Amino acid sequence: RDKKILNEIATIFSYHKSDEKIKIELEKVNFEFLNEEEKKILIDTFIENVSFDKFLNLSIKAIDKLLEIMIIGKRYDEAVKELAYKKINYKKEKFLRSLNKDEQLELTNPVVKRALAQTRKVINALIRKYGQFDKIHIELTREIKKSKEDRNKIKEGQKKFQNVKISIVNKFKEDYGREPKGNELLKFRLLQEQNGYCAYSGYKGKEGYIDLNRLLEQGYVEIDHILPLSRSLEDSLNNKVLCLTKENQNKKNRTPYEYFTDTKQDWGKYETWVNSLKNIRKPKRYRLLKKNFDENSQKEFKERNINDTSFMSKFIKTFIQDNLDLKSNDKNKVICINGMLTNMLRYNWQVGNKCRKNHLHHAVDAIIIAFATQSEVQRLSSISAKNKEFIYKKVEEKSKKVKFEAPIENFRNMVDKSIEEIFVSFAPRKSITGEAHEQTIYSPKNYMANKKQEKPSVLTGGSVIRNVTLNDKSKIAKQSSMPRVDIFKHKIQCKFYVVPVYTSDFVKKTLPNKAIVAGKNKEANPKEWKEMDENYEFIFSIFKDELIEVKTKKETIKGYFISTDSATGSIKIKNHDNKEHGIFKRNSSNVCSKSIGIQNALSVKKFQVDALGIISEVKNEKRLGTKIKT
Repeated sequence: RDKKILNEIATIFSYHKSDEKIKIELEKVNFEFLNEEEKKILIDTFIENVSFDKFLNLSIKAIDKLLEIMIIGKRYDEAVKELAYKKINYKKEKFLRSLNKDEQLELTNPVVKRALAQTRKVINALIRKYGQFDKIHIELTREIKKSKEDRNKIKEGQKKFQNVKISIVNKFKEDYGREPKGNELLKFRLLQEQNGYCAYSGYKGKEGYIDLNRLLEQGYVEIDHILPLSRSLEDSLNNKVLCLTKENQNKKNRTPYEYFTDTKQDWGKYETWVNSLKNIRKPKRYRLLKKNFDENSQKEFKERNINDTSFMSKFIKTFIQDNLDLKSNDKNKVICINGMLTNMLRYNWQVGNKCRKNHLHHAVDAIIIAFATQSEVQRLSSISAKNKEFIYKKVEEKSKKVKFEAPIENFRNMVDKSIEEIFVSFAPRKSITGEAHEQTIYSPKNYMANKKQEKPSVLTGGSVIRNVTLNDKSKIAKQSSMPRVDIFKHKIQCKFYVVPVYTSDFVKKTLPNKAIVAGKNKEANPKEWKEMDENYEFIFSIFKDELIEVKTKKETIKGYFISTDSATGSIKIKNHDNKEHGIFKRNSSNVCSKSIGIQNALSVKKFQVDALGIISEVKNEKRLGTKIKT
């Protein structure tokens, strides 16, 4: 009944996630009424039974006041009302505000923070140009959370699913003489995986055998989540098994290990049996045999299985609803569109297949999302909820089940015309982060490192002449990245020069002032580089993803800056929409780029591109110096 100690315990469970750390902190608590043995039992009991997975924005003081009222029989909401505790309601403004200090601390997901920052930038730019929104439709697509490799794995999974499904359907029809209904097919598939036995009593032999003739009988078997759905949030096939109904009822909201331990069943024998099931895939076997599923493990599974897109969509949707003044009187002023619906509308409205090689497919998605309606969202949600396998089907198959009419005539032609006028904007990468030099240390005498190894590392080529001398001058290391280059111009000859600025240069007192000059053997030597003295004027600095234009006697080239070749002084730029045309050729990294020397160019210009792709030239820029960090 000591509230101070109880609050201290609650704080420990709130702030620390691992059992080990919680145990260390609990041992520091002064349980003066217990001896050492009792204290150990109490701590072990806490760790085994207590877990917090959510926070409320209430202080201990507020909780005490609320409890005084609730203890006499009033509900929580009534107690809050009586104490006049109210949720902060921010005034809705014309422009979308940024996160305040408290919100920055509460929102720890960097992906969501960045998504919100970019959304806010675009929304406010659109309001300045076109006026207030009536409604807002949001879709945070799969690209945000899945890499190309992940998407390819999904495609492979879909293909395998289709092949397996066909063979299982044929076997089902052969055994039962009809097409499967509802979850009959899933039950049939799981039964084959488990060699005809219950997932939890199969190790007992005949007692755990599932009669194929009774498989479809109501109440005979059930599909169970190995790791309870409420604790793992995982609804995948890897977390599903078939078991006798009585076993599922006995297992309750426990993992197999917790179930076997609590009911004193032979875990060793069960473990051997599970490992003998050749059709069970490794991820499912891992879940069946998982012993530790404490709070920390549950949190890990939940975070892994929460849909990032849904989370971001929900957060941003709520933030916009609470803070942005919208003109529409519609109840649903802000709606979220699922990527599956966007894909289906693209197919139904005949906009064409998505081309991921260029960036304009995002603009096409945005147009589709703008025309999507709440009724279409609800139709698709309803179908998906009824048919769990719907997500695995190809868009052509999905479109046979649900059709959407194009919103206006000649929709495809209008979309094509619209995206031709778009100039893609990139956010310049101006932050200076990373190591000042690479970690391997070399000798300045023989350029060797790691002498203890049979084959020591040796600096060769350009790395020999382009390196960082460390403080004691007896060691050197390779230069790291080059986040910025500074462009200078000869006042009389009007030639342009590139001064590279490496990460290591930002921790020096002054910036480098030598421009790259290619040597006779096409290998740039810093000792021969040209000093930018009073005969040269600073034009501007270029960071990655800043837009530049180079005009020569033959052509004018405009693109986003990628990098500089420290051997030749040429700069590499990429096409704004990543389309392969003209001088821009696609490389192995799927980037349409071009390297160009600028020394003899007629002009070199830098541009700023806003969130809506509006371009304006940057003039009279001052050269920024270094910031020495301790």
